[in-house]
Order: sequence, then C-alpha cells, then structure tokens
Amino acid sequence: MIGTQLDTKSRSKLSRLLLQGSFNEILVFDATTHRVVEANRAARIHLQYTLQELKQLGFQDIFVGANDRADGLPQLSVNPGSTSIKSFDCSLRRKNGMTSLAEVRLFSEQGNGRPFYVVIINDLNNRKVSRLVRNQRESDYQALVSNIPGMAYQVHCAPDGTVTLPFVSANSRMLLGIKPQALQAKPGLLLDLIVPEDVASYRKALAEANGCHLAFNWEGRIWVEAWKDIKWINIRTSRRETSAGTVWDGIMLNITQSKLAKEELERSKEELRRLALHIERVKEEERKRIAREVHDELGGNLTAIKIGVSWLTRNAGKDKSRADERLKYIDEVVDSTLDAIHRISSDLRPSILDFGIVSAIQWLTGQLCRTTGIDCRFFTKLKQVPLDDDASIAVFRIAQEAMTNIAKHAKASSVEVNLGMKHDKLHLVISDNGIGPKLVTSRKRKRSFGVIGMSERASALGGVFFIEPGPDGGTRVSLEIPLISGKSGSGMKEETQGKAGSRRKPLKAGEGLGV
Repeated sequence: MIGTQLDTKSRSKLSRLLLQGSFNEILVFDATTHRVVEANRAARIHLQYTLQELKQLGFQDIFVGANDRADGLPQLSVNPGSTSIKSFDCSLRRKNGMTSLAEVRLFSEQGNGRPFYVVIINDLNNRKVSRLVRNQRESDYQALVSNIPGMAYQVHCAPDGTVTLPFVSANSRMLLGIKPQALQAKPGLLLDLIVPEDVASYRKALAEANGCHLAFNWEGRIWVEAWKDIKWINIRTSRRETSAGTVWDGIMLNITQSKLAKEELERSKEELRRLALHIERVKEEERKRIAREVHDELGGNLTAIKIGVSWLTRNAGKDKSRADERLKYIDEVVDSTLDAIHRISSDLRPSILDFGIVSAIQWLTGQLCRTTGIDCRFFTKLKQVPLDDDASIAVFRIAQEAMTNIAKHAKASSVEVNLGMKHDKLHLVISDNGIGPKLVTSRKRKRSFGVIGMSERASALGGVFFIEPGPDGGTRVSLEIPLISGKSGSGMKEETQGKAGSRRKPLKAGEGLGV
C-alpha cells in the first residue's frame, strides 16, 4: 500500500497496479528527490531491505548501469502526468552487494500535485534460469530419444481423417533408411514399408487399438529399400485425445537380431529333436547288426566248433588222418571267430584309441588312403594330447565322419590332416581338393545328420566346429576344443608327412600346421 503522502485517488490507482503486478518487484520513487517512497513485498525480499531502509535510498543506489555506474542509466525524464513508459535493462544492487540482471519499466504518476515514478522490475535471472532449464530438458529429451535403439515418432489424426507426423526422431534414417523430413512429408510411407504378408495383422492390431484400448503393440516385418533387406520391428504406441484430434505417441524398435536368434534357437531345437530320433534309429539298427553278426557268424562258428569237437570225441581213435583234418578245420574256425570278435569290438570302440588321439587320427588317415587310393597326408608335432576318454572318442568320431564324407562325396584326389595345439586348445583341420561343400545357406533347409552330429559333439566339449570352402577349392573341416585344465604331457616331435601308413619323413620348414 502506498504511503499517506499520496492522495486517495492516486493511492487507489497505484494499489491496483501493485495488485496486478504482484509477481513482479515494484518500487515508487519521488520524482523530485529520486528517493524510494514505497516498495511491495517482492521488491523488499529481493533487495533484502526493509521499507524504512529503502526510503533512505535513491534511484542510483539500487539501479546500476554498465560497469556498475549509475550514469549509464536513462535519465528519469518522463514528464509528470505522461502516459509513456520507459523500458531498459540494468542491474539491481542488493543489500549484500550482489547484483542481478533486471528488466525495468518506468512510468510517472501524480499525487497531491507531486510527481512520482513507478518502477516495475522483472528479474531476468529467473527468466534466464528458466530458459536454461527448458534448454537442458530439451537437450536431455533429445539425447534420450537419439539413444533409443529405434525411432520415436508422433502421429496426429485430425477429425477430418488427415494424418500427419508432427515429430520423427533422427534415428529413422538408421532404422528405415529414410530421413525424418521424408517421412513427415509422406506419412503413408510407414504403412508402405510393411511387407505385404504382414499388412493384414498390422491393420487388425490397429483396429483393435482404436476400438478397445489406448495401447497398440505390433511386431512385423518391413522392407528397407536403402539396404535391400527385411527387418523385424516392434511398434508400441499410446493414444490420447486432444482438441485437435487423436495423437499417437510411439516408438519403433529394431528386433531383427532377437527374432533371428529366436528362429535359430527353434531351428536348433528341431535339429536336436531330429538328431535324437535319428540316433535312436541308428542305435537300434546297430543293435540289430551286432545281433545278426553275433548270431550268424559267432554263433555259426561256435556251432561248427562244437560239432567238430563232438566228432573228435567219437572218432579220434578210429581214423587219425580224418581227425587231423577235423582239427585243422576247427583251428581255422577259431581264427575266423577271433577275427569276427576283433572286428565287432573295433566297430564299437577302436582299440587304436588306447594309444592316444594322435595315433588314432593317423590310423584313420591311413584307412582313408588304403580304402580310396586318395593321396592322404598327416601333419603334426604332437606326441600326446591331454584328452579324457569322452573327448578322445568325440574327436575321433568327428574326424571319422569327416573322412567318410570325403570318401563318399568329395571326389577328391588329395587330403591333408593337420593336428596341433595352441593356447591350450586342440586344433584339427581336414582339407581336401574335391568339389567343395554343399553349404546350407537357407535357415529353413535341414542339415545332414552327420554335420549335426559333428557340431553337437564339438559343442558338448565346449569347442567350435565348422565347414567351409577351402582357400584353393575343396572343403575345409575345422575343429577347436579346449584341453583338460591342469594336465600337461603333450610332447613335441618333428612334423611328419607322406602317405599315411608309410614311413614318415621330417617336413621342410614352413610345412604342416605350424603351431
């Protein structure tokens, strides 16, 4: 409230001004002395003075111009009774000596024939802080949107059905290969990107969202023309109604990797199921084969031996020459029986494994050379490898399957087998110069049981197995498995080469596996 030196009419008018501008700081100065005669509460709080202290101050004690000099301020020259308003920026000096930027509006007023100046102050520091806060929030928002692994956007549906995109994040270029401006210019591109097979499901999900709830969640495929590729995306939006129409705030995420991983997992599960069934069938067939061999060969031989022994029991003293012939026949049957036993036991578990995996792989290479006539060469520096029985059998069976495939399908004239160790891992590489692998390039194609079996054996050992074209043609089969921790004893010997099974000779420098 203005002091008593103002008349009632002026006091009422000034009071209204104070009320209307109560969020600002307001000071009233005597136009003659330039001293404060009134101040509202906001001004007193900001300047840290009491009203009595302010009345001892003049205009130049509070307002400071350039370089803290009052003479840089506009002169208080508004004519008394004039309706003009003078505006300028300056600094306010508080009681503690600190200053702050302010916007000042000054106009004149009359009271009891005396002129007064009314000064309304707007603190620019608060405005600056607010602007900085808004800018920081905008910066944080932009940083958040730009780091989303997808695209944020907003769709506006006007009452007349017009669809616009008020906002599209810059990530649209990374996700869709389209600039935000292009999408905003042609909103229909979003729907055009969806592959034809998935459009129906998209429209259905959108119709359900419009009719039943405010959320929209859809997964499907889009065609990205920029990379000639199909991506899986997930669209999540929420709907809100405004006076200007319906607004959808959404985000589009790239879920291609997770989808492909899920498909790969499903494919692997299906392969394992097929492999398990195949193994059961193979086991049953193997049981039948062993049963037939035991029954037909071993059983027949044992029956022949029994008949021969029975005949000898009855006639040994009657006809010596015939008895000798019978004994010779029985001896031959016994030898045949022993050969059959060795063959059957070798099929179940090759005895060569008792001499270690190095000897076993060399033996396999020799078998391939002898049975096919292929020029087979075995390279290694190793004497022993610290593998347990399960790992040795797995490595042996992988090598056996690889060589069987070479014999059946490769049409190769030469094969190289490399066995070595590096960084506590066993490396086995089998290369041929044949027609090359028939690689499975489609995720829907079924791989052969042999390849699946080799891959699963390697995985069970914590290793890696893969088949690839050789650098000079043919096929390259690679196996890498970790060795048993805490064991040593793998000796080193000179690398050897030559046809497997023949006398081995030292390799020249640079030949062989080189590990």
